[in-house]
Amino acid sequence: MPLPEFRNVQSLFFLIPVVLLALLSLDSCATLQSGAKKGGWYEDAERNSTYRMYFLEETIPLIPELRARSPKLDFSVNLLDIQSGAVQTLLNKTLYDGMTCRRYAEERFAAIKKKYNDVYPSGGALESAPLQWEYHETGTGTLYHKGILVIERFRSMYDGGAHGMQEKEFFVLDTHALNRLRFSELFMPAAMNELKKIMETTLKKTFAERLGMSAKPETSLQMLGFFENSIEIPAENFFVTPAGLGFAWNPYQVAPYSYGIIEVELPYQNIHHLLSEKGRAVWNRIHKK
Repeated sequence: MPLPEFRNVQSLFFLIPVVLLALLSLDSCATLQSGAKKGGWYEDAERNSTYRMYFLEETIPLIPELRARSPKLDFSVNLLDIQSGAVQTLLNKTLYDGMTCRRYAEERFAAIKKKYNDVYPSGGALESAPLQWEYHETGTGTLYHKGILVIERFRSMYDGGAHGMQEKEFFVLDTHALNRLRFSELFMPAAMNELKKIMETTLKKTFAERLGMSAKPETSLQMLGFFENSIEIPAENFFVTPAGLGFAWNPYQVAPYSYGIIEVELPYQNIHHLLSEKGRAVWNRIHKK
């Protein structure tokens, strides 16, 4: 089934509604006792679209006989699924290691569950390992009206230590050509140095304002808390919108953990002259006409 076309930018994917999550959270003690998985499909029936999500949730007690008092692993995933053969194949290849989203969810759960169970071998001491674990993964996306699909995948994991880890990944897909767009395709090779300067200037302005400072010419990124004064373009983690080009860095990539996931968006008017022919064609497709 072909993807529908839209005249305006529309977010087509949503996380499971609060009401559904509330229903799924009932009988948590029974879940702790039985370890029964809760999962299935959620469809956006209101728009009667071909889009749906697969969710899988489970709470695994480390020591089942302790029931609700047991340390536990909380696991949940909410994954995008497109009921359109060729596009779904592209999505599976790009996001799910070549598997369906359901198979991907099941295998990820099995791997994390095994790792969790291994921290408490038979006769082990509870004090010797981190016991309260969490793993969550969600996917959201926006389909622009001429087949440019931008997917955002967010993961968070805590398996002991001072804090958990988070990461965000973006995927820009062309549902007409059935491929993932690469950053190097969108800009002229000679434009990389200028684009890098625009990116760093935008970061300085953004974080100076966040710290209550003014970004003066002598202000450096290190003065604002970054590890280095020069930051490379994260060519594998970018997104596009009608307003411009965005980048994301995960914790510890360019700044301390306390900075969290860093995102910056460069306005289209500041970068349009640096676009390649293909890049201009992409932005023409996602701009409202």
